[in-house]
Amino acid sequence: SRQFTQDQLATFFCLLIVVFTLLFGARRSSQRESHQGLITAIAFNSLVKLIAFGFIGFVAVFQVFDGIENLDQWVSQNPDLTATLHYPLQQYSSRVLLLVFFSAAVVMPHMFQMAFTENTDLSAMKTASWGFPLYLLLMSLPVLPILWSANLVNIETQPEYYTLGLGIALQSPTLIIAALIGGIAAASGLMIATTLALS
Repeated sequence: SRQFTQDQLATFFCLLIVVFTLLFGARRSSQRESHQGLITAIAFNSLVKLIAFGFIGFVAVFQVFDGIENLDQWVSQNPDLTATLHYPLQQYSSRVLLLVFFSAAVVMPHMFQMAFTENTDLSAMKTASWGFPLYLLLMSLPVLPILWSANLVNIETQPEYYTLGLGIALQSPTLIIAALIGGIAAASGLMIATTLALS
């Protein structure tokens, strides 16, 4: 049997998502018609990603550090790892970052698709005005515990793979599967919405 490389599997996954989305989006006669199935799928992907990421953060705090108190004590004993959090942004770079951040909702194809094309009810924007920042806040909470736990157990992977590396370092299949499911949910949701928007 032929063995597929990682690049071949990734390319096949991307092509499968693109073909599915193009066929799904091309069936609509009106560009203003909402894709309720797509919206449900994106919402479900976002929920799966939040649960998976939150679970990894929970394991980082309560299994690697054995609780919030030990995490706080470890952070206070390693001020060099938290010093970069206090560096102020340069004046001009911070303005550019803010401009890019606030324009993302209009400029990025998948954000535009979800916020404007798929949105047929203006009252939904009121819910999104507090729901989306709340979602981003919940997604950001596990970031630092995962980063610090990766430093504690000396994970040798790149920082973007710390969620997966933590499961490998702890020899936890459950954690590895959670990281993979969360990553697939994030990638597929983004690719489907972007492909549909561009189609």
